[in-house]
Amino acid sequence: MMNPKTYTILGCVFILVSGLIFTLERLRVAIVFVGENVSQGSFRASPLSPSIADNLASIIFLVISIVFFYKAKSGKKSKFKLQGRL
Repeated sequence: MMNPKTYTILGCVFILVSGLIFTLERLRVAIVFVGENVSQGSFRASPLSPSIADNLASIIFLVISIVFFYKAKSGKKSKFKLQGRL
């Protein structure tokens, strides 16, 4: 079993990869938008931007990162115990 720090690092890596995939997809759409406008001579007002749900890989990496963060949080033992005082 891995320690909570390892789970936290893996969660950060997976969330960064998810963001990188989403950013590269948006960059690809912007490049295609510019290429279409230059080649056709006319242009749309704005590119059709993809949503987060359009790319299954970024969603999977995001879910995996959430799972790793949950495992990191549940693996830590609390230093303070709740006392039943009112």
